[in-house]
Amino acid sequence: MTVSKVLEILAAKGPGGTYGLCMSLQHDNLNKINEYITNLKELARKFNFSREDLETLLLAKDNRGVSAISVALSKNKKESVKVLFLAIDDFEKEFGVNKNEILHSVGKEIDSIYDLNSAIRTNDYNVVNILLANIKAKMFKNEINKEDILKLMAAREKWTGESDKWTKASGLYSAIVKGYTEIVAAWMETADVIASHYENDKDVVRELLSLSRNNAVCSLHIASFKKMSKEVIDVYLNAAIRLALKHGFSFDEIVEQFTRDFDGKSFSHVVNNGDDIHMGLWLKIFKIVVGENENYLKDVMMQLEEKNNEGKSVISLANGNPVLKELFWKAVDEFNFPQEELNRLKQYRSL
Repeated sequence: MTVSKVLEILAAKGPGGTYGLCMSLQHDNLNKINEYITNLKELARKFNFSREDLETLLLAKDNRGVSAISVALSKNKKESVKVLFLAIDDFEKEFGVNKNEILHSVGKEIDSIYDLNSAIRTNDYNVVNILLANIKAKMFKNEINKEDILKLMAAREKWTGESDKWTKASGLYSAIVKGYTEIVAAWMETADVIASHYENDKDVVRELLSLSRNNAVCSLHIASFKKMSKEVIDVYLNAAIRLALKHGFSFDEIVEQFTRDFDGKSFSHVVNNGDDIHMGLWLKIFKIVVGENENYLKDVMMQLEEKNNEGKSVISLANGNPVLKELFWKAVDEFNFPQEELNRLKQYRSL
């Protein structure tokens, strides 16, 4: 049997278009999808299909030129699409198919139907993934400028009559508040790609990391009140700090970034005001910063030992508040600091 004949059979075209994978996706038949993928892999190894042929089969377009993925998304067949995306990952690793091009092709079909903010708010990971891939593809093809890319990534709610960008919640804000860890991770991966594309432009990094405020409340602060939110906060903070450090942010610039995102609430400010939520977030930040770059240990120690106008250190103030004291020393016990610094900090414990 010739390669072209095998490809024709795999496409399984009928009068209405591509029926094989296309129909399985539309009817959410996971067994059929998995069976098709397994057979396709085996035949691809045997007949050495081209990358383009495999991408065509995986897109599974009907006679209107619409991908089965788009149709499945419109019919809310989330599990089927997720299974196919995992398969596309496999095909990318083994056969070199271009996943971003596949997603970009689907993205062009759904771009006018879905928007990133609503996809994030409804926790539609598949659509979010496609739209983020579409933003990256447009960036690499120079189809949109930097400002438009940042606007698309912000994915702010569309409130009629509102002009102040800080009054509109961003997609990232919504994902953090609602605890959508997978989406936050995907968003941050895309932010990393965009920041690397515009290397040496710290303003791009600052804009990507700026959490959109809604009524002047930080989304990390809101998320801290919610159950099961620890993971999403950790995912965001780890990715955000790594991104900042990767692009040459000094310790002072990192502190400035988060002070702004915490509505001007520096570490000493939140301790002075007994704000255990923001204090917990700052301690997480310090722990991650030192874990990523030991050269900033001295800077973190200065933050922890900073004195106010009355000559009282931040640690002494924390010790005077039972809630802050417990929080502070629990965090210190988890810090991966050198023993010398830990011993220095623990001198304050009994004060």
